[in-house]
Amino acid sequence: MNYVKTSIPASEYKAVEPSKQLSGKQFYYVRFNAQEKDGIVSAVETELDHEPTAAEIEAMPAQYLARVKHFVAIATEAHAKSEAVKVFEINSVRGWLDSEERGSIRRAAADKASEGREVFTLYLSGVGIPMPPAKVEEILKAVEVYASDCHDKTEEHKAAVEALADPDEVQRYDYTAGYPEVLSFEV
Repeated sequence: MNYVKTSIPASEYKAVEPSKQLSGKQFYYVRFNAQEKDGIVSAVETELDHEPTAAEIEAMPAQYLARVKHFVAIATEAHAKSEAVKVFEINSVRGWLDSEERGSIRRAAADKASEGREVFTLYLSGVGIPMPPAKVEEILKAVEVYASDCHDKTEEHKAAVEALADPDEVQRYDYTAGYPEVLSFEV
């Protein structure tokens, strides 16, 4: 079902009204979540290919709310996976290493340190950055904590959206707020 926001003069507003006929079939507009201001009614509108039942009309606000929440959850996840969140910086080189890469690099740096090596080259966005293995551990440990904090914030946002009962509040919810500051290191 497609939903749109519509504005109609209050004197012309109807919650349900015929919209068009197509191939002998009558279609209907159904409007809900109506709010009037200055003689104009703003509402959510959908069009059905049949005369709606009372049960269908009653169910629409909850269906619409669920749909709005679904799209905000998708946007929240997309933001969490974007370069606005999944990024850190070493010597002005920005990039990201996923959890598996971080674990593998930490093990490799520890192995090289145990062999007595004093330099490990960490590659970020294709740029090799030489540093002591202990520095690799320090940086990737901090990145791991950062990634976990970002995950927690994403889950908090999703739970907060799920708890909202007003579709307008859901749409206004700022799912980009509260993420930790991007980490920056110099070596």
